[in-house]
Amino acid sequence: MNIQSLWQFSRPHTIMGTTVSIVSLQILALGLGQTWDRDTWGELLITWIACLGANVAIVGVNQIIDVDIDRVNKPDLPLPAGLITSHQAWLITAISAVVGLSLSALADIYLLAVVSLSLLIGFAYSVPPLRWKRYALWAGIAIIAVRGSIVNLGLFWHFTGRVHLPPVIAMITMFMVIFGLVIALAKDAPDTTGDRAFGIQTVALGWGATTVLQGTGWLLTGLYTIGAVVSYGLNAQLLSMGLGVCGLVVWEQTRRIASTQDLCPQAMKNFYQFIWRMFYVSYGIFPLGLIT
Repeated sequence: MNIQSLWQFSRPHTIMGTTVSIVSLQILALGLGQTWDRDTWGELLITWIACLGANVAIVGVNQIIDVDIDRVNKPDLPLPAGLITSHQAWLITAISAVVGLSLSALADIYLLAVVSLSLLIGFAYSVPPLRWKRYALWAGIAIIAVRGSIVNLGLFWHFTGRVHLPPVIAMITMFMVIFGLVIALAKDAPDTTGDRAFGIQTVALGWGATTVLQGTGWLLTGLYTIGAVVSYGLNAQLLSMGLGVCGLVVWEQTRRIASTQDLCPQAMKNFYQFIWRMFYVSYGIFPLGLIT
């Protein structure tokens, strides 16, 4: 095992998603005109490491349980490619979970709740006998719950130290609930071959991978459009402009794939990666809601 295989095992796109959400929520919690002192940076670092531990543990156990499916769907991942042994994978997963839980327990109840609930849902998603990923509805609920509500509400309350819900946080939570639905629908589109062989029920298998990706593109376009209108109503013009621009970008990408009857596997992967890039961008622009 080397650093490159460990990095691939951590599923970098999810690590990036966790990182940008933490930084964005810290900015939103701190507000404008506040100084980022040593305590602020220390809190951010502890939060990031704790959530990173949970993130790696969740994707790690998923890869361990799904190694046979990944030999079909994602043969380049470290486990099916033989770059990491099963023993090493379990060790990484266990250490990551312990680090996440330990650091969050030392912080406060809000961070502990975020890490604990994320781990519980993440393990229920992958591990028998629950193994929610076998069922499209439960798989979607798991992703929406973590990426949509638990992360945004829990981390904001952790950073502020109290339970309250400013309009911009209510908006980002609802926005990410729908974005979580987009990810839940789109994630299986490139993986229908292995999912079909191993009896995993996904929306992509039922409706067709191309149809699902096109539908998620239009759903995401609508989400940005509604977000732009709502943020304008909240007197957050810069945020409204940012979401509007994102909507135009997604509309253009969706328009390109909407004319294709049957997307090739690489095109599906590219569009799914595009969705994750928009996820990062969304968290990057939400602090604009602080500027009125």
